[in-house]
Amino acid sequence: MYVSAIYKTRERDCKYLAYLFRSNVWRSQIRCRVSGIKVYSITQGIMSQVNILLPPMSEQKEISTYLDTKCSKIDHIIATQKKKIAYLQELKQSLITNVVTGKIKVS
Repeated sequence: MYVSAIYKTRERDCKYLAYLFRSNVWRSQIRCRVSGIKVYSITQGIMSQVNILLPPMSEQKEISTYLDTKCSKIDHIIATQKKKIAYLQELKQSLITNVVTGKIKVS
């Protein structure tokens, strides 16, 4: 679920809110209040019923920095594993081709 929200304030960290809006806690609050099949209709009324956690600004920045670091590491690990999977798939296909064409003898 992707959400676009307009939030006017200078007292909140936008990255913190972005992470918060991607959390299962927030999403579950929205899901139980929305209607629609493919595209949810989220009204201001629904948004006014949702509870969100807003710690002090310093904690918001600390949380978002921590999550940025951890997510970056996770994204790097995922990219590395995807490269390994692609390499193994190529290797598998090459092996199959070599066996089928007789370049490698199977006994």
